[in-house]
Amino acid sequence: MFQNNNDVIAKRLSLKCLQASSNRNMIAVIAILLTTILFTTVFTVGHGAIYSGEQQMLRQVGTKFDTGYKFLTEEQFLKIKSHPSFQNIGERQYLALAENDELIKQWVEIDYGNEPEAEGKYSVPTTGRMPESIEEAAVDTVVLDLLGIPHEIGVEIPLVFSINGEQRQRKVTLCGYWDGEANDDLCYLWVSKDFINRELAGIPLPENGYSGAGNYFLDVDFSNHRNLQEQINKALIDSGYDPDAVLGDSLYVATDVNPVYISSKDNGIDIKMILAVSGLLVLILISGYLIIYNIFQISVVKDIRLYGQLKTLGTSPKQLRIIVRRQGLILSVIGIPIGLLIGHFLGRLLVPVIMNVSNYEGIIPPPNAFVFIGAAIFALLTVLISFRKPAKTAATISTIEAMRYSGVETGKRKQKKSKGGSKTFRMAASNLIRNPRKTFVVLLSISLSTVLINSVLTFTDSFQLQKFIDRDVISDFVVSDAQYGRGNPFGRVSGISKSVIHAIQQQSTFKDGGSVYYHQSDIETDKIDELVEHTLTHITSYNGMKTEEGKSDWWMQFYGMDKFPFSLLDVSEGDLDWEKFNTGKYAIEFSLYNDYHRVDAEDYKFNPGDKIVLEIDGVKREYEVLARAACKRGMDSGVVLGYSSTTSSTFLTVSSSEFLNNFPSQPPRHYLFNVGESADFMKMNSFLQDYTEQIEPGLKYTSKQTVEDNFYESKQTYNIAGMVLAAIFAVIGLLNFINVIATGILSRQKEFAVMRSIGMTKRQLRKMLMLEGLWYAIIAAILSFIFSTIFSLLLVRPITDSIWFCTFTFTLTPVIIVLPFYLLVGTLVPLLAAMKNNRVNVVEQLRQAE
Repeated sequence: MFQNNNDVIAKRLSLKCLQASSNRNMIAVIAILLTTILFTTVFTVGHGAIYSGEQQMLRQVGTKFDTGYKFLTEEQFLKIKSHPSFQNIGERQYLALAENDELIKQWVEIDYGNEPEAEGKYSVPTTGRMPESIEEAAVDTVVLDLLGIPHEIGVEIPLVFSINGEQRQRKVTLCGYWDGEANDDLCYLWVSKDFINRELAGIPLPENGYSGAGNYFLDVDFSNHRNLQEQINKALIDSGYDPDAVLGDSLYVATDVNPVYISSKDNGIDIKMILAVSGLLVLILISGYLIIYNIFQISVVKDIRLYGQLKTLGTSPKQLRIIVRRQGLILSVIGIPIGLLIGHFLGRLLVPVIMNVSNYEGIIPPPNAFVFIGAAIFALLTVLISFRKPAKTAATISTIEAMRYSGVETGKRKQKKSKGGSKTFRMAASNLIRNPRKTFVVLLSISLSTVLINSVLTFTDSFQLQKFIDRDVISDFVVSDAQYGRGNPFGRVSGISKSVIHAIQQQSTFKDGGSVYYHQSDIETDKIDELVEHTLTHITSYNGMKTEEGKSDWWMQFYGMDKFPFSLLDVSEGDLDWEKFNTGKYAIEFSLYNDYHRVDAEDYKFNPGDKIVLEIDGVKREYEVLARAACKRGMDSGVVLGYSSTTSSTFLTVSSSEFLNNFPSQPPRHYLFNVGESADFMKMNSFLQDYTEQIEPGLKYTSKQTVEDNFYESKQTYNIAGMVLAAIFAVIGLLNFINVIATGILSRQKEFAVMRSIGMTKRQLRKMLMLEGLWYAIIAAILSFIFSTIFSLLLVRPITDSIWFCTFTFTLTPVIIVLPFYLLVGTLVPLLAAMKNNRVNVVEQLRQAE
């Protein structure tokens, strides 16, 4: 059998077919373009959100490094840093905390560090350089602004700090600075190694594992983030140390792993979220498939006689498939690259908008080749799948069938009887069911875009202000020391003065309030474990039995409460009886709610009625546990007690009078209070703002309004991002609807000519086409209601359930809003097409159809 090679002819035919259908090509390119934009935008936003989220978490943690070896002696430091597995090494030596009066609200650490350390700590000079001589220093603009020093190289910086209780004052010269973040928990002030050596001369350095002036820190990166703890341990073992040693052992080395790089398996993989995102990608693929498929299926039907004639001339089915498929590939070469570029820039615009809910903004990821490759593959896959059925139609139809083919499924026909002849609206409805498969695909395509819009807006409507407030707001206002929540590992927070409490109570808008006390040791030490020992309470006896000595579970933070904060506790077991509690014989064990306003019952150690004996800073007391309780954030101590092993997740509180009997010199940690009417809120807010800025700048306050503002900013962020994506989906849906109606009319020219030749008027034809469009819109609306309900429950709900401030809120309002647009398009497009069609006389129309 002779084989022919007509590839060149097939290529030429593909181009000629494209050139003969310029309107169809434009619609197809737009469809491919929009599909590619959607995929690229989703991939870019997805990658950007992951990248930006990771960078923001790293920024919040304060380090880019994989891990750190902490509180090292010089010998340990030199041994460990030479390990060959380290890819990047940051070296740091701690000196002291800055104690300048101007820095009371900012934790500033005076350290020596090398360039990689400064880079990894987001604290490398962008103007100037790192210190080299003994009198040089580099610091960020936040510290300079607090000190009132201009951003100029060479200016003098006064330093106040203490070493082993001895306060020192020094002056250094600014040699470098960088833009600081106002909400950073920790700022670094870099000095030279010579400066450190001078200040530590004659000072005994801390022992192995203990914190103090002269500690060495080693921050390192490995070649990958897999099994970081195992890599850390191997470096320790190879350096002669024991990963299982405890504090006090000669082989002990303190380490930590960057929490951002901890394996997702430790936190659990959210299967619901993965399925929801996968569902979104599938929906985009289907949406793009339907519009591209419709365009070329109608195109094939229109050109079916050409394909039949080509078959008569010897074109094989395979070559016909190639001709049709090549048209799609040519259009993809135009649409996909443009879509990739538009989608990429759209995604880059959306990433900072979406991530604006965080404290850090504008972290835009660098271009990622995998984003473009993935989006291009998905878009091309969509095109190839879309062309498969039209190509099969062109390849399998016989020459004789091609001459008669109109795209209508044939079968056994039933004769219908009607009174008064055939009605126009009945003809329009019958036209829809002539080819039920095609009609279903069209309706699915139209309704799918509406479903996607409804899903996006259902998600944003599920944001709950009350949930957002419930996590952080315990009262209208909370006044605290400025160091509260700064992550100070020494727990050194001064508390608040009686004068501010008195000033608040004197305000006419004040309604009710009370203090929360927290025991903080006054011991002067730079050793964290020694500070912990004097700050936490040690449960020495539990129901008459001695507890295990030194076990961290029996070390807890100790509080005192006035009646107002006491009333804000939520009891889970026992009785919140203020009269009994205020006798001083009772204690309450309480825990903080998590993001989902829940506490784990397993965290509690005691039951109501248990008798406990505790020792705190040399004071021994016996209490009976009155209740188990929980509270919102805002009543905790707000300090991280160093890098100790104290892991208790619950706290003990007694009444404020009992607390002050034991520790009369301790000031309140917080003052919580409410105001009267809503109009009083702004008056009190204004008073507190002036007071904390002008009278006591060492104080700060939070309010319900602050949290509400953060909520609405978050909701607006998601609304903007969601509406952009919804707008793209809407354009696809409308484009598909317009395309289906317009190309459907073009492909039925012969049918219309025949109907006009047997007596149908132009007015009747126009009415019939408009009714067809209306039928499409009405049925699509019904399907949209059904599918929107299903998708909201199966796709949107898992996403909202995974976000702590969301409560799934079912709505179909977006479907109702979109429906008039479809009715309008379903009326106008057929009207315009019919008007154009009716300009041609019947004879000419019959000739063109042939």
